Order: sequence, then structure tokens, then C-alpha cells
Amino acid sequence: MVTTSSLAPGWPGSLVSVRSSQCLYGSSRHLRLGHKRQKSSAALTDNKRCQCRCFVEEVSHAWKQWRGWRKSSRPYKDGKKLPVVIFEGGRQWQYVFDGEQIRAVEFDGVSLQNGEARNESVSGQVAGSVLKLRQTLQRIFVPDQVWPHYLVYLKWKLVHRFLSSVLHFQCTQAMLWAVGVGAKRRLPAAAALNWVMKDGVGRLGKLLFTANFGRTFDSDLKRVRFWTSVLFSSSVGLEILTPLFPQHFLLLATLANIAKSIAYAAYLATSSAIHRSFALGDNLADISAKGMAQTVVADNLGLAAAVCLSQFIHNFPKIEKFLPLAMYPVLASAELFAIYQQLQAVHLQTLNKERLEIIINIWVKDRRIPSFEEVSKIENVALLDLFRGFKNQLSLRIGAVSLRYLTPEGLMNIVNLRETQKYTLCLEPHFSSPFRGHLSLLQPRLLLWLNEKATTEDIIMGVLQACHIRTTITSKASLEQLGIQYEKGDVNGRWRNLLLESRTHAEVDFKPLLDAIKDGGWITRRILLSPKEQCSFSILNN
Repeated sequence: MVTTSSLAPGWPGSLVSVRSSQCLYGSSRHLRLGHKRQKSSAALTDNKRCQCRCFVEEVSHAWKQWRGWRKSSRPYKDGKKLPVVIFEGGRQWQYVFDGEQIRAVEFDGVSLQNGEARNESVSGQVAGSVLKLRQTLQRIFVPDQVWPHYLVYLKWKLVHRFLSSVLHFQCTQAMLWAVGVGAKRRLPAAAALNWVMKDGVGRLGKLLFTANFGRTFDSDLKRVRFWTSVLFSSSVGLEILTPLFPQHFLLLATLANIAKSIAYAAYLATSSAIHRSFALGDNLADISAKGMAQTVVADNLGLAAAVCLSQFIHNFPKIEKFLPLAMYPVLASAELFAIYQQLQAVHLQTLNKERLEIIINIWVKDRRIPSFEEVSKIENVALLDLFRGFKNQLSLRIGAVSLRYLTPEGLMNIVNLRETQKYTLCLEPHFSSPFRGHLSLLQPRLLLWLNEKATTEDIIMGVLQACHIRTTITSKASLEQLGIQYEKGDVNGRWRNLLLESRTHAEVDFKPLLDAIKDGGWITRRILLSPKEQCSFSILNN
């Protein structure tokens, strides 16, 4: 039996079939046997001669079509490419027929798209090798099923880890100078004791931080990640200062290690949520594993660069001692910039107070739901805004009203709530400017106070009503006038009318808004609130 393959008639343009040539072998064997019978029994009948002639013509026609297709189609060095592509583990393969068998080669999508043959020149081979190397590195370091913005996140993550590794080397070198390693007098016992004490106190600081602030990580993930990174960079600066103040080594090193431990705890706690935001499928473990590989490569490259620089200036002791201090501002600023850009590439799909307010504000103004990327850009601007809320005419806070500023009007609003309404809205004073230390109702802010039975829908309704109130107040003067009237007890009922009007608009818009948020891909199972925002109230029946 012959096991090679032949192509059926009608090949050009599409792959019709690949069939065994056993039928050809059997037919030719039949012809040979018939030839022997012709000698023994005189001659074949006219009918059999016609069948044989038709069969030979069919085979000849198929062979001519095959040769014509080979000449007319795009050539390939080792065979003819077939219109079948295989996708496997991020790689693409294409079937090739060399006249005897079908095999798989790497798919050249660029050449196929341009209708060109494979470039066999030296430059073409170099470009092909670079492409293969890039694909190999991508398979090793980039997960398969991730959103496109993961590559932007990866780029800035590598920059951040590289700079962080250089800084780590320099601060370690500075601390060794501070404890006397490398100097004429060495104090190994004292150095070891100081090192152990700073590590122990650092772990204690991490424990206290995670115990007290761990619940805020989910609700304010990006801000926690960024400001703990600022804390980490500050700790590196403290460690670099230790050679200048060796007598205070333990104090500086302990403070630095506490800050580092806090930053590292926040990094570990927020990494899984960030990785989950990139996952298109259930491949969180793959993304985490690739992330560790990326970190190792970037850290080693940064360490190698720092070692080379240290060896280069080794013959200049004064420069070597003060170089970390001179390079720290530049490297720390570049590292924080890389972290900021890295967080801009993180598009979270969960809802917290800030993201929910951004979405509803845009919905009320433009009747559309913003994308993850659009919300991320607006949200990330607030990372560097130390005085959040002062840009809005009427900012919003979720939480409990302070007893110090609880007015009779606000208390009556809470007591007179309908059973169907699981929140209350009131005005509260706050700093009228970031540089003035007194409180004033001339520029108040809205307070959304939730009932203990409030659901996700109630929170969305409350924020929607607050946004409608904000659109009603069109000028700063009207806001100041409203604050003065509210402080006096809302004698003309303007605040109450504003609440009723905004509630009516919110009830009309709620169902379309909720459906649009879900259609936009946002996760509405739960609104992530901080512990202070979760403070709620309850009304006793008696």
C-alpha cells in the first residue's frame, strides 16, 4: 500500500481534500492484470477501453491542475503553503505541502498580508530572527489571555523594577559604609545586632499597618499602591543618609525598614487585584507567574547596571561614597513616574465611591457610560491631588455625619426617612480652601449617609441623586447661599425642595443607568467602600 498523498481535482483556491493514492495503485494494478488477460484471451471490450481512457485522462487533468497551482501561487522555499493556520500556545503554524507530505511551519502573517514571498535576503533573515526572538520572549514573559493595555503596564513595570534594583544596591552599599564594613575599623558584632534589630522592628511595623489599614486596600487600591511606593522611595533615602550619620544608624535604618515593610505589604496585597484586572479568562495564576519572571529579569538587569557602575568608580573613594546620595533624587523621581504610568495602565472593573461618581457624573451630563480606560484616566489624576474634592463645586463624601456638625435639620431628615429609602443626604461643613484652617458652610459638601440595610442599588441611587443636586446648583454664589440657609435651619424649605426634585429625577434615571452600567462591563455585585464609608445608621422602631 502506498501512503503518500495526492490532491483531488479542483484544488486551486481552496483545500479540497487529501486522499490516499491506494486507489491509483489498485487501478494501475488492474490495468496490468487486464493487459495479461489481453494476451491470453485476445482483446478488451470497447466498454473497458473507454473506462481506462477516462481514468487516465482524469489523473492527467488533476496533475496539470496541481502543477499550474504550484506555478501560479506564491512560492515557498521548502514547499507550498496551504490555507490552514494552527494557533497553539500563542504561536501560529501553517501547513505546507512539499509534494510528498504535509508538515507545519511558522506562520508568516506579515508576508501573507502583503501578498509577498518570504524574504530570503540577509536583512530578511535578520528580521525573521528578531521576530522569532520577540515571539519567544512574549511566550515566556507575557500571558496569553490579557487585555491590550497589559503591555503598557508591563513596560512601566520593567522600568520601575530596574530603577528600584539600582536604588536598592546603592542604599545597601551606603548602609554597609555606615556600619563600618569596608572601613579601617570594623564592628561586625555591632553591625549584626543593628541589622537584626532594624529587621525585627520593621516586621512589627508591617503587622500594625496591615492590621489597621488592610480593609482600605480594596476600596482605594491605586492610591494605596502609589503612596506606599512614595513611602518606599523615602525609606531608600533614609538608608542612603546613614553614612552621613553613622551614630544614628539604628534609628534611620529602623524607620526606613518600617516604611519598606509597609510598602511591601501593600504591594503584595494589591498585586492580585491588579493582575485580575488584566485577565480575559481564568488565567490569574499564569499572569502572576509571568509577573514574577518579569520582576526577576528587570531586577537582575538593574543590579548588573549598578554593579558595573560601582566597579567603574571603585578607584574614586569620595565619589563612590557620595554617588548614591547624588543619584537618589533622579532615580527616585524616575521610579515614581514609572509607577504612576504603570498604574495608569491598570483599568479596574470594580466600583468604588470615586469610580462610581465619575461614571454617574458622565451619565447625567452626556447620557453615556464611560469605558474602563476613560474612568482610569480621570481617576488617576486624583492620585497626585492632595486636596481631593476642592475641584468640584459640591463634592460628595460617603460616611457618618460628625456629632459636632449634626444639625436639627439633618437629624429630622434621618428620622423622617421613608422605609424604602436606605440613605440620607445632607450638607456638612469642610475646609473652605486647602490653606484656610477654619470650617465654613459657605462652601459645603454633600454627605451620603447609608442605612445599615442599604444595598448596592441604594448606594447607586444615592450617588445619582447627589449628582442631580450638583447639576441643579449652577454657581458658587447659589451654593454659598444654600449653605447659609441650611445652617439657619432651611427656613424657606429650599434644601427640602432640592432633595425632592433630585429624588424624582434619580428614580426616573435609575433603571436605565443600572442597565447601562452592567452593559458596560462594570462589576455591580458590590460597591467597594472604605471602613469610614461603611459607617451606617439604623432607626429603632420604638
